[in-house]
Amino acid sequence: MKKTKKLFILWVMLIVSLWFFAGCRGENYNAEVYDTAIEWMTSDYIAENTTRNSSITESESAPITITNIIAIQSDFNNAFIEFPPEVDFEKEMLIIYFFTGDIIINQVTGDRIFSYKIKSINIANEKLNIVFTKKTLVSGPTGSPPTQECLVVKMDKTHVTATNIEIIYE
Repeated sequence: MKKTKKLFILWVMLIVSLWFFAGCRGENYNAEVYDTAIEWMTSDYIAENTTRNSSITESESAPITITNIIAIQSDFNNAFIEFPPEVDFEKEMLIIYFFTGDIIINQVTGDRIFSYKIKSINIANEKLNIVFTKKTLVSGPTGSPPTQECLVVKMDKTHVTATNIEIIYE
């Protein structure tokens, strides 16, 4: 009986190890997420990418989410006033995801209320799939009026034609 238990434990450890190493070696495309990058964008670009029921508009005709792929300098120049991380468009691109969400920084204290991380990223049939996690950083109520949120992913340049983005809460 002890031998069976040891074999079972070894088998589970092997599976977990393989899963862990496969995940660490997985496709991350050198991706980094910036969840406050909307501060670096031009007001015209933000207005062009307004989502439904955000604090910017109450239009029912606006889309729920908007995703843009910026892979060339001229598109970047139209979108950003500044972007402190340097982007080499020969090797990198930006994925910009607008959606209606919550205020992520307390406007009075400057404390972060939420943070986002990339949980997974992969490409299938020229479609980029990104899953983010959203974590609450404060205790107590975190509600806010709906506002325009934006996540920017800086990553290795790829040849994608579509995106699928999902946010899950931790």
